[in-house]
Amino acid sequence: MMGGLTGFSGVLPIIWTDIRGYTKTHRRSVLQTFNITILAAALASHAGFGLLTRDVGLAAAAALPGAITGAWVGAFVYKRLGNRGFQQAVMVLLLLSGTVLVWTSW
Repeated sequence: MMGGLTGFSGVLPIIWTDIRGYTKTHRRSVLQTFNITILAAALASHAGFGLLTRDVGLAAAAALPGAITGAWVGAFVYKRLGNRGFQQAVMVLLLLSGTVLVWTSW
């Protein structure tokens, strides 16, 4: 529901792993598994309903360089942060995302 309404499907697992006090490695494994599962289900449902058109493919191809760059930067930062720094970075990014969502909805 969160993913369909706001695009933030990972908010609850992020908060859950934070409350449980997971290390950054454990947290990353939980969130990556969750995201892969959610994104695979979304892709399958879009394919099942015939929503994967040429325009969608072109948009995905246009977004690919940014996605690869973001993944590279994220991996670079991840290696340099400790457990506490990683937790703080995730929470700050979550707060910023929520703030932008609320701000743009007004």
